[in-house]
Amino acid sequence: MTQLYYLDNNIISDKIKEYCVSTQFSQIRIGNETIKKNIDDILGSKKNIKVLDNIDLLTEDSVPDEILLISSSVFSKNLSNLFKFIEFAGYSMINTFWGHSNCFVYKGNKNRLISYLKENRKKDIYFVNFPEFIIDLTSLPELKSLLSNNHDSRHFNNLKSVGDLYVKKSMNFKKLKTEYEFLANVPLHLKNYYVEVFEYKQYSDFSQYSMVSYDYKDVSYLYLSKSLTEDSFKALMSLIHKYFKESKKGTTFNYEKNSFESLLEKNNERLRELEGIQYYEELNSFIKNFKGISITDHYQRIQDELNKRKSIYYEEEYIFSHGDLCFSNILFSEQNMDIKLIDPKGYENKGMRSPYYDMAKISHSIFGNYDLIINNMAEINFNENMHAFLNFTNHDYIKNYIYSFENLVLKMKMNIKLIRLIESSLFLSMIPLHYENKRKAFMLCLRSIELYEDFLS
Repeated sequence: MTQLYYLDNNIISDKIKEYCVSTQFSQIRIGNETIKKNIDDILGSKKNIKVLDNIDLLTEDSVPDEILLISSSVFSKNLSNLFKFIEFAGYSMINTFWGHSNCFVYKGNKNRLISYLKENRKKDIYFVNFPEFIIDLTSLPELKSLLSNNHDSRHFNNLKSVGDLYVKKSMNFKKLKTEYEFLANVPLHLKNYYVEVFEYKQYSDFSQYSMVSYDYKDVSYLYLSKSLTEDSFKALMSLIHKYFKESKKGTTFNYEKNSFESLLEKNNERLRELEGIQYYEELNSFIKNFKGISITDHYQRIQDELNKRKSIYYEEEYIFSHGDLCFSNILFSEQNMDIKLIDPKGYENKGMRSPYYDMAKISHSIFGNYDLIINNMAEINFNENMHAFLNFTNHDYIKNYIYSFENLVLKMKMNIKLIRLIESSLFLSMIPLHYENKRKAFMLCLRSIELYEDFLS
């Protein structure tokens, strides 16, 4: 096979440097790993990759005439597809160039490539567009889309950059339509907190809507990349507090069902879904052996404790609720001191519920370390008594955020115990949403039990 080279491009655009806090594409972090580490993991096991710092190194005698080269500005969310594409490119019998001069894959004579990149000589080169799954990291909208969705994408969603807009597609018609309707009907006094959307369309096999692109970063990315300082997080909590206060003001939405009842019903529904997962018995056996309780018993004790505290839940004034206020759904600009909320699940009860649910969603990122689990920054370990527990990679910095969140709870005069209990239930209810990843499903279940133990302490 032709030797594979990796061109470690420097980032030219100041805007991109500022956004990703890096001078090289290869060092941009996706979750806990750099772009280069992701490439090494998917290609390095099958190919001997040689790294070039600049294109001039191609002229060295040690570099053969026939090469296969991938620039570091090339990436894909689906790394297996990227591997297949590189394999395919390697079999090209002519000088073939995919992409453009700043983001490309090339197979062929190295001198032809040098002539094109340095002198724009296109002689004897066949130019081809990238396949759809390739991400061009030199495009700020595409880079923003990648970094704003660095956590595992759900199997039914797809987000693409189109000019200055994002287009969100889904095969789940009902979910996307209700999400769009919620965003399109946000009360006027709250619109500044939410992403602007328009043009909902439905086709035979998918639906979509467009949204405005903002130069903000999602809090999950800031958190995982350690770009969120203690002062920045304090400012973020102040903005969240302001949002909650504004959300209590009168709206045109009328709720049909008490949100506490909806919470219990959702837990029931998710348990049934969980019991239908192929490896449920294996998961249940693991939990019983290494945590000393069955999943159904754990689920029931959560429901019982929630029922004991329903009066506290009822006391809190309803808000116009986002419904999924986790880190990845909050876009934050420290420069503008502003937030934009995306991907709501507020269609339940037509947007009205207790703030306890949204606060628990924030808590499940802070106390629960949800983002670390989803981004492969956790592992299952065992103590001397063979009790399973989750060990998190490099997460000490989260302690800097806890005080600010607890202060927010105090300002809102809410019950932290109830928030943590709902948080525990969230981890259990999320397992069916991640059923395709068995490892993460085990971690989410284990984490739910750990959080319940925290609740009891």
